[in-house]
Amino acid sequence: MPCRDTGPGEIEQKFLLLERHIKWLEGKLNKEIAETHNLPLTYKNLDYLTDSLCSAIQSMSEMLQNTIIYNGRDPYARRVADWWDQHLKMDMQRLKRKGREEAK
Repeated sequence: MPCRDTGPGEIEQKFLLLERHIKWLEGKLNKEIAETHNLPLTYKNLDYLTDSLCSAIQSMSEMLQNTIIYNGRDPYARRVADWWDQHLKMDMQRLKRKGREEAK
């Protein structure tokens, strides 16, 4: 699924938030998810970070997601879980719109 950033907000805030989420998850998984060092602030790179974080979370088993992202004892995990839940909701809305447009 080609993930794009389509929600409200300033590009700078979203960019920094995605970078923080990715770095946090990279630390938890002990592997690189995306190259974020010196990444120019563009919508293309915002989509790249969004897609990278989405793909990384999707590739995790449900048990691993529950252990890392939905870990109630880790305050930062709640932030990532909130982002993920919102991202899934936006993906569903995008897919519904795409289905309606293709039906026309």
